[in-house]
Amino acid sequence: MTRGIGVFAICLLLGETLHAAVAVYCAVCRQQIAERVYLFTSPYLAEKQSVCGACAELETTCSVCTLPIRGSHIKFADGRLLCERERNQCVLTDDALQEVFADVKRDIFKMLAGQGTLPDRNLTVQLAGRTDLDRLTRSQRFPHDKNMTMGLTQSRRQGGNFEHRILVLSGVRKSRAAAVCAHEYTHAWLAQNIPEGRMIESDTVEGFCELVAYKLMTDRNEAVEKKVILDNSYTSGQIHSLVKAEDRYRFYEIVKWIKTGVDEKIDGANTGRVLVRKRDDKPVSVAWQPVKPTAVPDTLVLRSISGTPQRRFALVNDATLAKGDQAKVRVGSTNVVVQCLDITHTSVVLNVNKSTERTELFLQKK
Repeated sequence: MTRGIGVFAICLLLGETLHAAVAVYCAVCRQQIAERVYLFTSPYLAEKQSVCGACAELETTCSVCTLPIRGSHIKFADGRLLCERERNQCVLTDDALQEVFADVKRDIFKMLAGQGTLPDRNLTVQLAGRTDLDRLTRSQRFPHDKNMTMGLTQSRRQGGNFEHRILVLSGVRKSRAAAVCAHEYTHAWLAQNIPEGRMIESDTVEGFCELVAYKLMTDRNEAVEKKVILDNSYTSGQIHSLVKAEDRYRFYEIVKWIKTGVDEKIDGANTGRVLVRKRDDKPVSVAWQPVKPTAVPDTLVLRSISGTPQRRFALVNDATLAKGDQAKVRVGSTNVVVQCLDITHTSVVLNVNKSTERTELFLQKK
């Protein structure tokens, strides 16, 4: 299941009288405000919106932008309202949802390529109202808050074949619908790819689905949706632990842990546990090493660079380093102390054994 945007705080500009020379117009009725201005925040608008006193008292509010509604609007069967301003931004028909889902599925195919079976033709997606989603989630084992559910996946297995049905809340922005589709598609992928006997805590299941949605929103530069995902509390912090682990050990390692890990959840204080996985039904511990373990070189070697331009990680011999990290690195049969001074997209700059000189290592061409 996916959860949505909570109620956003209304900010009040207390008693400030407008100067005649400054014309301020109400974001709701579009009329010039003659007296006090009330400032409203909206999740999809960067700046606070000026609202007149009469509109600020309206009890009708848009379920998407959260601003008061005056005049024409859409009313859903479950009681939600959608203002005219948001109408063109939202998914209101199954055809529109199919377009969003097709784009999401294409991107997730790339993300999960080579990681197991990718549900495709055995999957349907359709819109649903809040009442329908709440009714269907009552029987789910995952906890949920009233009016927060935005998606649901129902997976059924008949013999060796799976069938998946994904429901997405109608009347949400296309970007939010995409995040929900990514989350719910991941539930379908999990149903088909988690080995029998692999136990994963429910918060971690939801957290992994949110991680996939978060990565998609990152690729699409959807800052608001990324914030919504990180601010949601229903994964009990697992989304933050998974983002931290993925940032340090790469998504490929997280997927392998999901499928064959020993632990049922991610410990944010010890993300290296994602590298402890089962092989031939016996747990094999691989300590703090985001690639298949091999003998370390006799010299310092930059083996890989991962992460984002804002936060890169360099794998030097057997140690993963971020900028500013200091650690012991195995070199042959001994250790050296290195401090990571900088990481570019092709090299890492180190201080070795507190030397006065800098050592720069470059990625080797394959």
